[in-house]
Amino acid sequence: MAKQTQNIAYVPGLNLPTRKVKGLIKLFGGLSVPFYTVETVMAEGTPLKPAATPHTMEVPLNGEGAKVIGLALQETYDESSFGQLKGYYFTNDTRQRLDRYPVGVLCGAGYGMTNNYAGEVEWGDQAYLAIDAANKFTGKMTATASENNKIPVVFEGIGKDGDKLVRIRFDFPLA
Repeated sequence: MAKQTQNIAYVPGLNLPTRKVKGLIKLFGGLSVPFYTVETVMAEGTPLKPAATPHTMEVPLNGEGAKVIGLALQETYDESSFGQLKGYYFTNDTRQRLDRYPVGVLCGAGYGMTNNYAGEVEWGDQAYLAIDAANKFTGKMTATASENNKIPVVFEGIGKDGDKLVRIRFDFPLA
């Protein structure tokens, strides 16, 4: 009788970084408006309102849900905190430094996917500005809040604290 040998393949553990997941993806409909600037560090999918300065958007305050006209399509960062990596270019990424260059803003009506939400969301939930204990906007959307923080976005998926991309339906007024 022939002796059987066990074929065991060694698979080394790979120390690979996790893949970056976009915070907001435009599916269809809506407008990707590429000419507004921002002056605040923010994540993709952050609700934005027009600022007093022309062609500038800013994050809304508590109670300003009706002023929101879009979601940030790009993450913004302040490179002054990068130290020796200041000026580093992120290839294949949509991040934008705070250098007065424009960012993309998702406006109009259509569908998208986002992971920029706090708390539990379910299909058909209305979106509101997420407000923290200090009555400040956190930069995220949520399914429960006051009527003054209501924005024209409806969740069409199930998720908790941004654990996965959830489809949204939006209908922002064109200013």
